[in-house]
Amino acid sequence: MRSMQKIIFIFLFSIGQLVLAKTKSDTFMALGTYFYQQKDYIQAKKMLDSCVMFNNQNDHCGYYRAQIAFDEQDYKLAKIIFKGVLGIQPNDYVSWNMLGLTFMELKHFDSAEFCFKNAVKLNSKEAKFFANWGKNQLLRGNSSHALELFNTAIFLDPKYPNFYVNRAIILEKLGRKDSAIQDLKAAQNLDPQNKNIASKLKELSPSYQYLYIGLGVVFVLLFLFLVFRKKKSS
Repeated sequence: MRSMQKIIFIFLFSIGQLVLAKTKSDTFMALGTYFYQQKDYIQAKKMLDSCVMFNNQNDHCGYYRAQIAFDEQDYKLAKIIFKGVLGIQPNDYVSWNMLGLTFMELKHFDSAEFCFKNAVKLNSKEAKFFANWGKNQLLRGNSSHALELFNTAIFLDPKYPNFYVNRAIILEKLGRKDSAIQDLKAAQNLDPQNKNIASKLKELSPSYQYLYIGLGVVFVLLFLFLVFRKKKSS
């Protein structure tokens, strides 16, 4: 009888400890998320580390802890934690995308492509996954595939100006300057206050390039004139 009571007591005590640990984990998770959103990374890390201590299967805490490491440019740590998150939740397409961005920063472009492919496979309606994959392909020197991926990103989200800017860069590399200008104009219409877009559009516009050519010709003529004058005087 006593042995049965002891077993029941141990069982109930264990259940209580598990409930308490989960409650503490959820509390630290909420606090960690709050501090992360407030950009107070010091407090956020303390809360999220405590969350994982009470429940190392809490992928939510792991994700935000990895995100902080990424924001602080500690990409090696971010890689380790994102892999851990995906070990718990392999269908987390957001973490696959972030792991891809982490590998890009580490210049591990093949691994980054694997991650972006998984993100797209799990959620083919998220434009930024295709855009990030496109950036990775551009860094690998595969401009044609990068263009296809940005075409898809713009199809899914035609109101995001940076997609057009990045596609314009690719089009310029492929020698399609007129199309690049059209994309930059589209980006400018979406974000008319963006000075970087205006500057890039100015650089590609024919009149701006003619101005550069004209200045170059003037510089050469001035140089030749000074050389000729110096020879004449001597």
